[in-house]
Amino acid sequence: MDHIVAIKFGVKYFTIRSFEPEEVGLKQSETDPYTVERCQRYLHIFWIPFFGLGKVWAFRKQSDKQLYEVEDSNLSVLKPYEKGLKTPLKTYAGTLLGIVGFIIFLCVLLGHDIFVNWESKDKFEAEKADLEQKIENPDTSDYYTFYVAGIEEEGTAVFKVAGYDESNVQLQSARVNPVEHVKVSSDEDYYVNLVFREQDEKGKIYSLQKEDLKKCLEPYREFDDYRPYINAYPLPVIHETAKFSLHCIDRFDRPKLDIDFSRSEGTSFYATIMNMGLGATIKKVEMEDGTVKVSAPDGNLIQTGESFSVDFETGYLRDFVIKILMEDEFGKVWNFELVPDGDGFVSIESKD
Repeated sequence: MDHIVAIKFGVKYFTIRSFEPEEVGLKQSETDPYTVERCQRYLHIFWIPFFGLGKVWAFRKQSDKQLYEVEDSNLSVLKPYEKGLKTPLKTYAGTLLGIVGFIIFLCVLLGHDIFVNWESKDKFEAEKADLEQKIENPDTSDYYTFYVAGIEEEGTAVFKVAGYDESNVQLQSARVNPVEHVKVSSDEDYYVNLVFREQDEKGKIYSLQKEDLKKCLEPYREFDDYRPYINAYPLPVIHETAKFSLHCIDRFDRPKLDIDFSRSEGTSFYATIMNMGLGATIKKVEMEDGTVKVSAPDGNLIQTGESFSVDFETGYLRDFVIKILMEDEFGKVWNFELVPDGDGFVSIESKD
């Protein structure tokens, strides 16, 4: 038998069991002693066995420690000693490692999906609880956005809270949400709002029970369930055939500032800030170290959906704080801070 040199990919042998010649009915050589070995032939990759290629008998000479093929005349003598010599498990080490690795990968992937599912479910439950709280404790600054089904075209419809009592919420068609970026834009959405245009023009108000509004909330969806309107609920007070799925309730009871765009060059920063809440007037913008230039509409009044920008220089990129003071239409003062976010940009935080 030729000696097989270990390479990255190829065939090798390992000993299952070694016998002295006398144990298997053969004579020992006086000049060149040897042992008789039952060997497993296997395919290897990077010296790791992957699967077996059969078993063979071989002589291993003590002089050079190499394996040599057994002559056919001796195979019949050795045949009885093959009994009980099973294929060792390590023959499939690479295959088993691959299977185990694949199982671990699936477990990690499934575990990640389960974790994300739990995490998203917790987030969903928190958001649903917030919606239920807003339904239970409404405010005239609330805007309800519904997904609407059961009519010629499906889309969204927006209503504002016109009033409320202990058990009911009075809604009036608003056609669009006050925030610019969530205004109705598609033809389908526009059609849905046209359904309520006549009522809107007449200022019609719909009195809805809080419990019925809660029934319009969507249930939690497992993983990648994207079925639309699976919990659409009829509200015949508004429309005889339409079904409504409550998507969100935006409360515009305070100014809510958000970074729309920001960039930095050296010690210069520029940021565009959008007001996502109640309109308010900028009263003061200041920072301890550096200069700030503010670009805002006339009178510094930032209505819902409008933006203003700040352009400033600072030598303390990691430590600067820009304080923004705003006053709403009711005379209440709101404080915000513009701070670095650690990635070369800025973020804004409410301090109220």
